Amino acid sequence: MYFLLVLIITYLLYRFFIRRLRWRALRFGVGIPLMVIFVLGFSIVWGVITADTRTQDPAETIDVLDEAVVQQGDLQVTISSTGQIQPNRQVALAFAASGLVTNVYVEEGQMVEEGDLIASLDTVDLDRLIDQATIALDLQQAVYDALTRPPSEFDIAVAQAALDAARASYNAAASTGPSVYQEEIARLQTEIARNRLWQAQLSRDSITVPEPLSGIDVSTGNDTVDGVIDDINATISAQSSAQIAAAQAQLRQAESSLEQLDYGVAIADANYESTVSRGADIGSVSSALAGITQAEIALENLLNGPDELQLEMANIDLETSQYAIELAEYNRSQSELHAPFAGVIVQNNFVVGQTPPQGIGAILIDDSVFYVELPVDEVDIVNVQVGQRVTLRVDALPDQDLGGEVVRVAYTPTRLGQLVVYNVRVRVDETAALVRAGMSVTGDIIVQDKSDVVYVPNRFVRIDRITLDAFVTVQNTDGTYQERLVLLGARNDTDSEILAGLQAGEQIVLLPQQANTTATGLLRSGAN
Repeated sequence: MYFLLVLIITYLLYRFFIRRLRWRALRFGVGIPLMVIFVLGFSIVWGVITADTRTQDPAETIDVLDEAVVQQGDLQVTISSTGQIQPNRQVALAFAASGLVTNVYVEEGQMVEEGDLIASLDTVDLDRLIDQATIALDLQQAVYDALTRPPSEFDIAVAQAALDAARASYNAAASTGPSVYQEEIARLQTEIARNRLWQAQLSRDSITVPEPLSGIDVSTGNDTVDGVIDDINATISAQSSAQIAAAQAQLRQAESSLEQLDYGVAIADANYESTVSRGADIGSVSSALAGITQAEIALENLLNGPDELQLEMANIDLETSQYAIELAEYNRSQSELHAPFAGVIVQNNFVVGQTPPQGIGAILIDDSVFYVELPVDEVDIVNVQVGQRVTLRVDALPDQDLGGEVVRVAYTPTRLGQLVVYNVRVRVDETAALVRAGMSVTGDIIVQDKSDVVYVPNRFVRIDRITLDAFVTVQNTDGTYQERLVLLGARNDTDSEILAGLQAGEQIVLLPQQANTTATGLLRSGAN
């Protein structure tokens, strides 16, 4: 405003007075000095007028936006962050086995103790497996007991009788060779075969083939007589041929009989040689010897007891049976769902008669203690330590402030977008407030607690962006305002500690930006 008035007056003087002077020397020698004197005088008068106005009634010229009194007392330095209330423990419950749900023992919202039964499955097949494993274990235990207990006289007698029976079997098998009578019969059969052959040879040798008969070689010249002679010769020739043919047939039959009898002699000889050279049955003897060996080993084991290998094998079989029944009982136990700790069932998806749902069947939380995970910026995390107190404000419970304590500070960071934060775990103090898991919470971590300090609200402090000095506008007793340089100490979200520059009880104000500039001038003027 001041510069605008100076420019307007200067222009009017030059336009209507200096410019009208005829001579240049007169304009520069008289007009210009008069104009300068006038501007200086106007400046002095303006300064006096404005100074008087500020001094006489500052409330009429400057609007105060806010005012406060410098306080002295306790100041807590806090770090604020937001998070959610979490239970001490939370677990999703599900069956490891498969089957139909037969019983559901709890409802949502119900309190349970550690070990309480939540739900159970059908166990008919699992019980059958346990019975089978128990029977197998009993049998194996009986085998082990029989192997390790001392032998009784009855057992020894039975084993000895088994050995005697095996030896008798061997003797019977060894005595299966031909007797003297069997050899004599085979020899007589060879003699009979040879006698038959000799008799057949004699019969063959007694057969003679007759010579052919010649007819009457007479010619009488009488046709009738010659015809009768020819008929006689023909009859004689026919009879001779028939006799020769019959003798030859008899001879061939005898030769054939000789060949068969000769084969019979060879067979009888072979039968005799086989009978004489035949011993006991090898298969029967071998089987009998094996029976003797087995019976001797059984008797020896009974008398001497089992060796280390037998005991080890029996132990392995017994342990395998025990593991089998343990496995069956474990599978049976998986058909029942128990609470792993005391808490509240917050979700229950089990339905009787249906198979358990895939994934989460029920959710159990431990509400004995609640925690809050507060993400703290990497710049502030160096001031956070275990054991520091925390003030908690629950959004759902605006009228109740909760307390807490830092119990863990993360060593590794977590990125939230471009921010690097560290999770601080806060244990919530016991309270009667209706706190529930998942509620949103704002936590103030008390990193420093100072007493008997001078402090002012943060909104009254101005920081110079260039020098980083801090200033506070003070209202003097005469009603004027003065911007005073102050030295800051600790500060929280609302207040700042004043180490120097202010005293408790002084009045501070918050002025508009333009008025604050004027107050800055007053501060500098007073300093000079």
